[in-house]
Amino acid sequence: MTEEFYKCKQETIRGENYAEIVRKARRIYHDLSRQTRRDPFIRSPHFNKEKVFLNSFWDHLNTKRQKDRKRRLKFYGCAIELIERNRLRPGAPFKSKTEQLFRFKGISADGQQFIVQIREELKTGRKYFTSVFPLE
Repeated sequence: MTEEFYKCKQETIRGENYAEIVRKARRIYHDLSRQTRRDPFIRSPHFNKEKVFLNSFWDHLNTKRQKDRKRRLKFYGCAIELIERNRLRPGAPFKSKTEQLFRFKGISADGQQFIVQIREELKTGRKYFTSVFPLE
């Protein structure tokens, strides 16, 4: 079976340093968070237009070192586009007793490959955008 990549129309976030990149990524996040009064979310066509909540990503990102944060934040805009528009199947999901992880692969407009990870809590059925990172 061949691997399927979602081709984004958006390029990775460009910037000289971490502060510049995080400012641009936070701008994307705040634009989405203004659309709702509660937890910011995106509706995903892959999950039948169910909500994918965005807060979990920032908590996960804060556990990483600054160099790794910069590397991951470059793909934030592409990850949001992938979640909003992707209809391709993810790789085989990792499943435990309490949660299930989905990994979607994408290619940015400037040709860089990345992976978006979405976690689903099996008890509640809620989905969370957990991570994005380059495919190396």
